[in-house]
Amino acid sequence: MLRKLIKYEFKSTYTIFLSMYIVSLSLSAIGGIAFRLMENRINMDLMGFFTNMYMGMYVLMIIAIMFLTIGLCVTRFYKSMTSSEGYLTHTLPVSIDKIIISKLITSSIWYLASSIAVFLSIITLISASFGIEVIQIYFARIFELLSMISVHKLQFTLAIFLFTLSIIATIAYTFLMFYSSIAIGQLNQKRRVLVSVCSFIGINIINNFINGFNFVFTVMKSSLRIDNIPSEGFVENAPRIIFSLLNNSVLIQLVLTIILSLVLFFVTRYIFKNKLNLA
Repeated sequence: MLRKLIKYEFKSTYTIFLSMYIVSLSLSAIGGIAFRLMENRINMDLMGFFTNMYMGMYVLMIIAIMFLTIGLCVTRFYKSMTSSEGYLTHTLPVSIDKIIISKLITSSIWYLASSIAVFLSIITLISASFGIEVIQIYFARIFELLSMISVHKLQFTLAIFLFTLSIIATIAYTFLMFYSSIAIGQLNQKRRVLVSVCSFIGINIINNFINGFNFVFTVMKSSLRIDNIPSEGFVENAPRIIFSLLNNSVLIQLVLTIILSLVLFFVTRYIFKNKLNLA
């Protein structure tokens, strides 16, 4: 049943997101080709004006894509869980856990897809403006750097693995902050939106406090560990030390994010299961 819910969520949202991705990639290609065609054919001041104007609009478009992704996913959750559509959602023969998880998985995948679309859009713009050779040079340098780091293969692989998990957990946690805020807002029948907004602000304050405390703790712990390392062979062992500190800090942050995500998930689950009133 979870698979069917996820499939339904994608069917309800894919048109908007795919259209957004196609538009962003098309504008990148058109802008890059236009830059190449105008090069050395118009006044440099005019070229600079058009370049600055386009890049300003392009940056705004990228920011808009990411915010629209969050906004559309959160709006989808709000409408399907608390509006008139919520009557249908909550009468489905499926647990509230699966409903929330299906929406969380769909939202997280769309956010990752938007991030990939933005990355491809930037690659397209650079390729269309300066040629594919520039991209090849950059990737060659990246692979060269990775080959140097691969001496510490185990720790490097662990760092990539933990960092990937941390990104996924952070995305899920971000949406759960919105979900739990919307759920808390349903406890007040007269001012649901206001209470939801205030709840989101409150959750953010608590989140920033916890993460700030964790950051200070991690920095202090890392400083003490570095101070206790003998000066002999420090340079040779620097990459291993850096990877070790990085992996520890990312692991701590990952565990913390998972714990906070579970708290928000069960808050959302409890309210929608036991306290929801759509009247």
